Amino acid sequence: MVMYRKSSSFLIFLCSVAIIILVQSSCYERKEGCLDPVSFNFDPSADDLCDDCCTNPMLQLSIKHQVNGKFYSASDTLINQSGQSYKILNFAYYLSNIKVTDQAGVPVEGINKVSYTQNGVESEREDLFVLVRPNVFDFNVNEIRQSGTFSTFFMTIGLDEEARKTEVWNVKSDHILSDTLFLKNETDVKIWSSIQIAKGINFTDTVTYVFTMDDADDFLLLSSEKKVSKGQNIKFTLVAEYTEWFRLVDLNLPDKLIKSMLQANLKSAFRVE
Repeated sequence: MVMYRKSSSFLIFLCSVAIIILVQSSCYERKEGCLDPVSFNFDPSADDLCDDCCTNPMLQLSIKHQVNGKFYSASDTLINQSGQSYKILNFAYYLSNIKVTDQAGVPVEGINKVSYTQNGVESEREDLFVLVRPNVFDFNVNEIRQSGTFSTFFMTIGLDEEARKTEVWNVKSDHILSDTLFLKNETDVKIWSSIQIAKGINFTDTVTYVFTMDDADDFLLLSSEKKVSKGQNIKFTLVAEYTEWFRLVDLNLPDKLIKSMLQANLKSAFRVE
């Protein structure tokens, strides 16, 4: 009799466990998510792969605009080495060919491409361009699918030679290289940089220095080690000290000479934080 009661109790226990499992199984909702471990939004708890929801990590660039080590303001009165007062009223410039390399010196490959026409021939290249203005601080340069330790950041200040020789960019209307958004001077000619200052008594003398496609760009390499895990963004922070542009520049010189001195000083403004 005793053995029968024990067998019955055990049978009832097994039945209860089975019912609980069945109830839980019928109530469980399978979860959709990104199952790509390289993606920015990888979800290891997902059961099923979602439809086109994975997001690649980004090569990002953050720029700190500064004058004399403080946050840039167009109203700031600046004084150069010659004791001349001036204000940087506005600026805009391209950075291009932005890349980072791993410790072996191999550049990170970007995913997004842009097509262009040069000398009648269509070509394609990585979309590694940003347009810098005083009120813009953060940029997504390109999607990437690499991780590890990155030791070098390099860029072209302005548009690199290939970009400056390009006749037609086959890009969307909201791209910074589109004809509607491309930097241009007062006569609608494409340029890669524009710097406007006020100088003279009471800052009544306003001058804008523009750099056209005929003006050479400048290449800048900076070292800054970044360790990035799989699925994370690679983010570099540039500090731009714009008083460096006017280092040893005599503002009483002809504008053409000032422009050439500015161009020589452009890359000295940047460092990686």
